Amino acid sequence: MESATETKSYPPYVPGSLPRVEIVFDCVDKLSPPSIVLTPAEKDAEVGRLKHLMDIGILTQAEFDREKAKVLGAP
Repeated sequence: MESATETKSYPPYVPGSLPRVEIVFDCVDKLSPPSIVLTPAEKDAEVGRLKHLMDIGILTQAEFDREKAKVLGAP
């Protein structure tokens, strides 16, 4: 973790006690996963795989269209 900090408390100490240690963590937003760039041949192969899944009944037409749009980079 990049921004973790540690601070110690200083006197007055209570006799026989150990100094207090406080660790503070910063909350950060989750990073979006890096976008994967496919070559045209890889896009063609992926669309072919999706078409095969639709032909054998694993994907519906709507699911196929949605996944194909993702592969081809359409919104």
